[in-house]
Amino acid sequence: MHDLIAQVGDPRLRERLAAERASASKDRNFGLVFEDHLPELLPLYKAQPRRGDRVCRRDGSLKDAWTVQQVLLSTGKLHTFSRDHKKTILSPTQVWSTAMRYSSQVKPISYLKANAAEVLINLAKQREPMIITQNGEAKAVLQDVASFEETQETLALLKILALGQQDVEAGRLKPAADVVARLRAKRATG
Repeated sequence: MHDLIAQVGDPRLRERLAAERASASKDRNFGLVFEDHLPELLPLYKAQPRRGDRVCRRDGSLKDAWTVQQVLLSTGKLHTFSRDHKKTILSPTQVWSTAMRYSSQVKPISYLKANAAEVLINLAKQREPMIITQNGEAKAVLQDVASFEETQETLALLKILALGQQDVEAGRLKPAADVVARLRAKRATG
């Protein structure tokens, strides 16, 4: 890992990658780790569970995944999870969110044709995208509308951040005090 980061040409990016790797290695060891895992599940150690997310108990196995059915907003701490049609209330500190890799949601186009209604229901319920193949090759990704809208909002925010970073790098900056004074003056005259 160190060798790969050292090969990055941009010194700022290299420092950032090294810092991120150091931060991530506090929570997780890197290298050859032989442990019980499922290749299609990936623990997200710092993610807050949301409705529809897959989670596993911190003291349990990744094989024992639960789906978040409800987030109890009144307490902010308890989440209701359903596994094998059993409901249990757990604290977010007891679980890790997990991300399912797309490889577990790959279906041929013939499956989509035969099960379109069921596929749409599952997409909305599970909030996991599905890859559709044709002749064994990935051709399309199906996604529920809520997830699509969240993705679009995230991309828009990332674009704004990138544009802001370009302005900073190009030196197109103004002191905040000057901007506030200009806005107040404009408000007073308008």
